[in-house]
Amino acid sequence: MKRLLGCSALLLVLLGGCLWNAFHIHAVMSETAAQLEQAQSLAQDENWDQALTLTRQARKSWSERESYLKTVLSHRDVDQVTRNMAQAEETLVCHSIDEYAPINQDVLVQLRILGEMELPNIVNIL
Repeated sequence: MKRLLGCSALLLVLLGGCLWNAFHIHAVMSETAAQLEQAQSLAQDENWDQALTLTRQARKSWSERESYLKTVLSHRDVDQVTRNMAQAEETLVCHSIDEYAPINQDVLVQLRILGEMELPNIVNIL
């Protein structure tokens, strides 16, 4: 009986850790996406400096979490987001909305997919 309780407790702790991780990843992706959406809105209004500041904040926040993200997500996916964020920042410096918007949209799609990929839903479980 003690073994059953011990195993059950361990299983609950592991399940709790997995759920916390999934929701934390989703929160990180949502937070970063919100910053980049706001930056894109500012860029469309030609508030380049504010858009650049917000994009740099999002990129800095992403970089600070990069080690953790590479631990729980695919290195390739994290690196792709990192590269695209850098490229989006470079296009903002040049004040080119035509180049910035598609790159930023790619980042937003990647963030949405990465966040949804970790959620505990029927599609991800099966």
